[in-house]
Amino acid sequence: MAEYPIVLIPDAIQRAELAQPPILSPPNLPVPQYPGDAPKRINTTLIIAETIMTVILSSAIDNIVGGNLGTTLLMGGLGAIATQTWRQFTTFSRRKQKH
Repeated sequence: MAEYPIVLIPDAIQRAELAQPPILSPPNLPVPQYPGDAPKRINTTLIIAETIMTVILSSAIDNIVGGNLGTTLLMGGLGAIATQTWRQFTTFSRRKQKH
């Protein structure tokens, strides 16, 4: 031991060595979510359901009221369904890019 020099470490450095580092809390990041299924070009389930409901309602109104009201309602409903289908078809590229 006589061959090694004696090094005195100051108290401030010894306290700093024994001190614990501050505990960092994890950041509050939102949990990533699954983006969902890719959009379809045309939602066939929705179109079939709307068509069935339009046919049922127009035939019921035609039986209750009579005249051409049921037929007019059927034509208007099928026109609205065709417009909605066309809109789904034309906005597919934008919906796919947004997804």
